[in-house]
Amino acid sequence: MPGSPSTAAHRLDVPSPNVAQTAGLTAALKAVDPALAADQAKAIGKALSVCQEIKAGKDDTTLADNAAQRFIPLPLFGLTLAGPLRRPRGDRRGRLRGP
Repeated sequence: MPGSPSTAAHRLDVPSPNVAQTAGLTAALKAVDPALAADQAKAIGKALSVCQEIKAGKDDTTLADNAAQRFIPLPLFGLTLAGPLRRPRGDRRGRLRGP
C-alpha cells in the first residue's frame, strides 16, 4: 500500500522494524507520553523518517529538531522548542520570534 511504513522504509532504503523493535519503540514512546504512540503506524513512519535522516548524515542538532517537530505538535499556544515566542527588542510591528 503506498505511503505505508513498510513502503516508505523500502523507498528510503531504511529497514522496517521487526515485531520486537516495533513493540520496543511503542513502549518507549508510551513511557514518554502515551499520545506519542496512539497511532502505531504514524509513530513507526515518524521513526523511519528519523532513521533515514541519520543515514543521510544530518547533524545532531538538525536530527533533534526534526524529530521533535515530528513527534511534538508545535507551536502550541505560542511556544517553540526553545521557549515562548517573544517580540524582538524595539519591534513595534507585532512580529514574534523564538528565543
